[in-house]
Amino acid sequence: MSEGFLARATSSRCGLAHPGLSALSATGWSLEKLRCDTCGELFSAPAPPEAGATKYAESAEVTVAMLRYGSGLPHYRLARLQASLGCPCRSRPNGNS
Repeated sequence: MSEGFLARATSSRCGLAHPGLSALSATGWSLEKLRCDTCGELFSAPAPPEAGATKYAESAEVTVAMLRYGSGLPHYRLARLQASLGCPCRSRPNGNS
């Protein structure tokens, strides 16, 4: 066996893991509601601060736009895909289903 030395190769190898995810993901919160037995008024717990003020993040809007206009995926197909993965979304961008 000859003695040698190790030299750094010109190209390196990179290992990537690609988990299967839906195009959009969502986080939901269950907000407790209580009704007063005297007056009947309904009280709801406030949403947590991490819920934010908007329903959709800018990144979600960009993802939908890239899928629709960059890749040609119709909105109804994206809605069907998302529903089958357990994270439904609207089928039309203007809010009509």
